[in-house]
Amino acid sequence: MLCSALNISSDSLKSDLSVLKGICPEVIELFNDRDIPKNTFMIIKRMFPFRQIECANLMIKFDNYSRIFAQSLYHSSSPGLLNDKGKPNIDERSGNRKAIERLEKEMTQVHFDTQKIKENYGSNSLKLTIVISHIKKYSKTLRFSIGFLGINKINLVNLPRYLTLRN
Repeated sequence: MLCSALNISSDSLKSDLSVLKGICPEVIELFNDRDIPKNTFMIIKRMFPFRQIECANLMIKFDNYSRIFAQSLYHSSSPGLLNDKGKPNIDERSGNRKAIERLEKEMTQVHFDTQKIKENYGSNSLKLTIVISHIKKYSKTLRFSIGFLGINKINLVNLPRYLTLRN
C-alpha cells in the first residue's frame, strides 16, 4: 500500500530503509535535510559512531557528500575507528596489490642503485683527492703543465698511476 502510494517497488523501499541501519542517530539528524547518495551511507556504516559524526560534520563543513569524499575520510581513519577493521572489498584489494607490487619493484631498484653508489663513492672520492693533490704538486714544478695532459690524452682518473710509473 505504501509502495503504491509512493510509486516505488517494495524492494526499493526495503533497500532505502536498510540504508540507515548502522548509522548513528546523530548523523541521521545532521543529514536529515540534505540529499546524500546511498553509497556514501554504505561507507559511513563501516565506521564507529564517533567517527561517523566527525565525518558527517566534515562533509557538512565542505558541503561535499560524495562517495569519493566519504572514501577518503574512511581511508584517513585510524583502524581503531573502523567497524570492519579495514577490510577493503575485492576490487580495492587487487588495485592496491598492483600498486604495492609496483612500489616494491621501484624501492628495490632504488635500494640497488643506492648500494652501488655507496660502494663506488669511497674509491671515487679517494681517486679525486689523489688527482687533486698530484695536480697541485706537479703544477708547481716546471716539468708539468696542463698542456701535457692534453697532448698525451691522459685520463685524470689514471693520472696517479701514470705519474707513479714515470717516477
